[in-house]
Amino acid sequence: SVSTMTLMSVRSTTSQKGLVAILVEDGGPAVVAVPVNPREGLLLSAGESATIPTWTTLVEQVCQTLGGEIDAVELDVDADAALCARVLLTQGETAYQVPCAPAEALVIAQCLEFPIAASAKLLQLRGLALDTQELSLRFARWREELATMAADEAASST
Repeated sequence: SVSTMTLMSVRSTTSQKGLVAILVEDGGPAVVAVPVNPREGLLLSAGESATIPTWTTLVEQVCQTLGGEIDAVELDVDADAALCARVLLTQGETAYQVPCAPAEALVIAQCLEFPIAASAKLLQLRGLALDTQELSLRFARWREELATMAADEAASST
């Protein structure tokens, strides 16, 4: 099963790691971060005001010339749990999946206005669930751990 995702923003991680596109599950708590390079980050963060790169238009025109059309892009994980992506195409009754880089899939979806899907396996292995109950429990555990550490430090310093 797949979930539809919405691109929320592009953020810097650290000076060493670069940029990530932040996707949020439509109607759900899941969040996925997809690494992007600076050029892709600029395209994705510019939104509708971005100048569409010519290669995305070429991809769409080639599909149409061959009698097919792009339906969506899908983010997934491979057998090693590495992030991967594909463009989902149909030509008549036949469906095709064309592998591509995850960031390229996001650029195609953003520039050509196609949906972004995420596999259940991706959300399970690489997604961050932001549901409030789970986060509240996690913060409560962290507070307890910090209180315990602070008490231990105070006891050891006396």
